[in-house]
Amino acid sequence: MKERLPGSVAYWPHRPAKVRPRTLATTDRQGRLLIGGSEEIPVGSWEDFKRQLEERNLEVVAPELISWRWWQDAADDPKAWIGLGKGASVRSIVVQGRRRRYWITQAEVWGGRKPDRSLCRDLDQLAAATGLGQWSTPARLGDALQRREWVRERGWRLESRPNSFGRSLLLETGVGGRGETMRLGATVPHCWEIDQRDAYASAWALPKPHGRACATWDATRVSEGAATAYGPVKWTIREPLRCPAPLPVRLEGGNLAWPTEPGTYFGAAWAEEVRDARACGIEVEPAGKGVEWASWTRSEGWTQAVSEMRRQAGGWGSLLKIATVAAIGRHGRRPVGWRELKRQERRDDLMLSPRLNRAYGQREVDHPAMTHWYSYALMQARRRVWHRAVAEQWAGRRVVAIETDSLVLDGPPMGPVVRRGDDGPGEWSIRRADQTCFTPLTRWAIFEDGTGRTPGLPRELRAAWLEEHGPP
Repeated sequence: MKERLPGSVAYWPHRPAKVRPRTLATTDRQGRLLIGGSEEIPVGSWEDFKRQLEERNLEVVAPELISWRWWQDAADDPKAWIGLGKGASVRSIVVQGRRRRYWITQAEVWGGRKPDRSLCRDLDQLAAATGLGQWSTPARLGDALQRREWVRERGWRLESRPNSFGRSLLLETGVGGRGETMRLGATVPHCWEIDQRDAYASAWALPKPHGRACATWDATRVSEGAATAYGPVKWTIREPLRCPAPLPVRLEGGNLAWPTEPGTYFGAAWAEEVRDARACGIEVEPAGKGVEWASWTRSEGWTQAVSEMRRQAGGWGSLLKIATVAAIGRHGRRPVGWRELKRQERRDDLMLSPRLNRAYGQREVDHPAMTHWYSYALMQARRRVWHRAVAEQWAGRRVVAIETDSLVLDGPPMGPVVRRGDDGPGEWSIRRADQTCFTPLTRWAIFEDGTGRTPGLPRELRAAWLEEHGPP
């Protein structure tokens, strides 16, 4: 008899997606409000700002909050909370009003955009296209859209979420997208990039594990009648691999490596990844307790709705893409949050800022997230890229780099591609890049249309690197 894992099992979706009929406004560093892209409202004080929030039912997008005019007033307000992101960075201010809470969110969450008229216009168009009104962050908008499309397609059917053991295993051992450069330091005169459209959203539409998870001591072999499994594994490479590695290993610093040289490695994998590894001649053995699901479920409505909206999108299409990826990433959140510490609990190392007389500590939060779906969708996205890389390599093309949902090849691809703009979810489009330099930090490419970019690197690091070295 299979062992039932301990811990409570909750369900998703946790609540219906409601329309938020709110007015979007932006604010500048001086604290003025700009409503509807044209109406400018001078604000004389923080109390005046809060009054405008309530009277006009506003959702506000702001510049960097630490340097905002009303930052210190908000920090001292007992009815305002500071919303923190990764690394305890300030992301938002939440104000408790008479009727509801009002959000003031940094504009950088929308792809680094500035809080100006163009962002206001694009967010208004995005709200009209989704029919869900204004939301404070891309993740919250994407999550609401995801829940709405699920209920439209499947009705109010609840799905089991992983319990504490399964969630911890997936979050502590899982990996995200695949990023790997095979030719660091090389300059390639010509290369071809094939990019998969809506890679994560299309992977989300594939069948996903369904029902309660049971324990298994061999995640490399799915039990009879079961769907899939996930768990710790040990794999051994006897001969150097002729293809990109199918399994990653996490290094001491937290970075990922994709080994192809002989050796024994440890990590965690889904049963599908184990099959890929064995097909390459890698020996895979179980290395601990894992989880197994008995059946499958599938939902394509959200992926189709997002794809159709992106085809009809104007300037707000990039914002919808951010919301789509953020909705999936929301399911991969760790069960921790932030709470304000009482005065006797405070320590200097927990102080948020010298200007802010508040200190925050982490607390456990049970986010309503489908962690196993998140992990499984990212795995299927990695597998798609890996399968295409193996096929291109066996067809005679050299894989120069793998970047989450795209491949860089040293010649025209041998597999099927479509013209950029005509590609649907999961399909591959192509463009050629010239004078491509592969540095240890990033890739610099000059495309056929004359544009250049350095993808896969945070903006601040990218700017610093280019300032020091200049374009290749």
